[in-house]
Amino acid sequence: FCLPHRLVENLPAGEYEVRATAPGHARDVAPVTIPENQRVRQNAVLLPIVATDGVDWAAGKIRAAGVGSPPQNAENAASARAMTQRAALADGQRNLLRIIEQIRIDGGRSVGSLTAGGKVSERIQGFVKGYTVMSERQLGDGRIEVILELPLTGPSGLSRVIAE
Repeated sequence: FCLPHRLVENLPAGEYEVRATAPGHARDVAPVTIPENQRVRQNAVLLPIVATDGVDWAAGKIRAAGVGSPPQNAENAASARAMTQRAALADGQRNLLRIIEQIRIDGGRSVGSLTAGGKVSERIQGFVKGYTVMSERQLGDGRIEVILELPLTGPSGLSRVIAE
C-alpha cells in the first residue's frame, strides 16, 4: 500500500514505524527512515490470514520441525551427534520453505508462485537461513528433533522480504 503524500508531508527527519492493519490480514510493522528534505516510499504486504499448518498468525511466527537420523558410518559418538543435528536442521529448513511457499499473498497467489526463480527466490532462501532454533531434543532412537522459527511480519519478517 502507499500512504497518501499528505500523510507524510512535513514530518521531521528521523526514524519512524509504520503500522498497517486490515480486517482478515496479519498486522505488520515496517521501520521507515526519513532523511532531511526527501520523500520516502515504504511498501508493505498485508498477508491474508488463511489457515496454514506451521503459521501462528496471532504471534506472527512460522514454525517447522526437522528430524535427523544418526548416520551408520560415523567415526565416534560426537561426530554422529553433530551429523544428526545438521540433518535435523536441514530437514527443518526444508519444512520452513514448504510452509512459506503455501502462505497466501492475495486471493490467487501464494509465496510459492513468486519463488519460481530470480531475486525473490534468492531472498526467500536467504530469509529461511535466518531461522531461530526454538528447541532441540534427542529422541529415544538416537534421532534429533529441532523446532525452527521465523518471523512472519515485522521488520525482519517474511512480509518485509516480499515487500522488497
